[in-house]
Amino acid sequence: MTINQMVISPFGKLRVTIQDFCKSLFCNMKISGNYFRALFYGVSLVVFILAIIPDTNELPEITRLNDKLNHLAAFFILAILIDLAYSSKSFLWKFNFLVWYGLLIEFIQYLLPHREFSLLDLTADISGLLFYFFIRRVKKLSFFVFFYFL
Repeated sequence: MTINQMVISPFGKLRVTIQDFCKSLFCNMKISGNYFRALFYGVSLVVFILAIIPDTNELPEITRLNDKLNHLAAFFILAILIDLAYSSKSFLWKFNFLVWYGLLIEFIQYLLPHREFSLLDLTADISGLLFYFFIRRVKKLSFFVFFYFL
């Protein structure tokens, strides 16, 4: 199919063409686990820094909209990255690692004068993990299959 046929064809066919393109582009990529490990630890560091900075009023407005959604989204992304970085590890290992990471952040916040320990934050962290692993388990999806739904 040429590019002209894709533009002229009905939207449904165009969508299938985009889905096929995304599936072939992302599912056939050979990306090393080391790349995802570096990305995972980089994102983990950013999450940690955001968790301990003193004044959240200096952050952009979007980061202050809903703290619990931020926690859920951060740990959802961390779950995706740890799943890609450590594909040979079990679900339980990945889940425990990230739960302990969330607990560590909350404990450090407890020690800081400008932060506080919050069970609701920890619950949101765990919810983000469970959301990803539930989708992954039920739909048997890998991260790249999400592009299929574009």
